[in-house]
This record gives sequence, C-alpha cells and structure tokens, in this order.
Amino acid sequence: MNVLISPQLHDHTVRYLGTSVGRDKIHRFVQYFTRFLVWHGQRNGYEKETLTRMTNLMAALGSTRKLMRVGRQVEFARTIQKASLLKDDVARVTLTVKQVFLALWLAHDSCQWANSAGIVKFDNIKEISKRGMKFWFVALVASIIGNVHKLRLNTMKLEHETKTLRASQAKAGGPDESAVQTIKTLRADRMKVTVATVQDCLDILIPASGLEYVKIESGIVGLIGATTAAMGAVMHWRSLQQ
Repeated sequence: MNVLISPQLHDHTVRYLGTSVGRDKIHRFVQYFTRFLVWHGQRNGYEKETLTRMTNLMAALGSTRKLMRVGRQVEFARTIQKASLLKDDVARVTLTVKQVFLALWLAHDSCQWANSAGIVKFDNIKEISKRGMKFWFVALVASIIGNVHKLRLNTMKLEHETKTLRASQAKAGGPDESAVQTIKTLRADRMKVTVATVQDCLDILIPASGLEYVKIESGIVGLIGATTAAMGAVMHWRSLQQ
C-alpha cells in the first residue's frame, strides 16, 4: 500500500477530506456530473431504474449540501466587516455586494432545504427558489467585476515591478532579488484571480439558466457545475500544500 500511495499524499488527502470545503467540492462534482449523466441517459435510453437511482443521488447530494451551508451567513457577515475597511472603493463595494447577496441566497437556500426535509412547508417554494437564484446571480456579477478590477491592478503593479527589475539589472548588472520575489508573488496572485474569474463566468450560467436568462440544456449545466467544482477542488488542494 505504501508503494502505491506515498505517506505525503496520504496525509495531504486526509487533510483535504478533513475540510468542509474539500468535501463540498467532491459532493458538488458528483452532484452536477450526475445531472449530466441523467440528461445523457434520458437521451440515450438508459434503464428507468438506473435513471431513478442517479436522480435520487443528485437530489440527496443537493439536499446535503444545502444543509451543510446553513449558518455560513456568519462567515459572510465577518467578511463584510473586513470589506468596510478596504480603501479601494471598487474592491470594497464589490466584495460587500457579493457577500450580502450570497447571504441572502443562502437564506433562501436554507428555506428550500427545510421545505424538502418536511420541517416547514412553504406554499411559494418555487418563488423562493427563483428569488434565491437571482441573489446568487447578482453575487456572481459582483464577484466578476471585483476580480476584473483585481486583474487590472495586478497588471499595473506587474508592469511597474518589471520596469524596476530591468532598471536594477541595467544599473547593478544583476537582478534585484526583492523585485524578482515581488513579480513571482504577483504572477501567482494573478493566476488565482484568473481561475476564480473563469469559475465565476462559468458558474453564473447556472442561475442564468434557471432564471431562463439563457437557454442551456440541463446536461450542459451539469458539465459546467462539474467543471467548476473540479477547478475549485484543485485550487483548494494546492492551497493546503502551501
């Protein structure tokens, strides 16, 4: 067993699965990929029993994820407090809007879970679901705007540091280690923000489809969700290695 799996990989896997974020990324991937499989199966004549099992799995994972998100509004409230201290107006406004609307989305998400669990029955559950998707949509729009702003600032800082490095090389005949390290950090930050922006641009298609702003097949929505879940899982895996 030790030959097949190194102790470092084993330990890192345990650390990853020990985080709620890591487990949620796995659950999200399975949920959305199952949605794709159900869509594919309906178009290609899968057995009814198989489709029913996959549909039940998808619904169970969706309900479980809703339950595990209950209470995250406290986390968003804390982020809003931190956002109020930011000096950058664009960053402050976009982060605040994102967190407020995510909190509103999760409040509606919790109502859906309570309704499906039979704890509380809402007569207007479809309206609650639709309103929740609108809040999620707005949060993603704010996130995209904020990330584009971050990329713009990153580009400006990277250009400045590159010029500083070139000037130091011409003057001292060698690279300025401080500038080299700064450029390395800026490039790493740029990669993280770029990935997050791509995720948001893909994820926003999910509520947009549910709200009928765009017409996308259910299976394609499933692939989109599975893709962003996998991207998030990889980024979280790497973050735990640092």
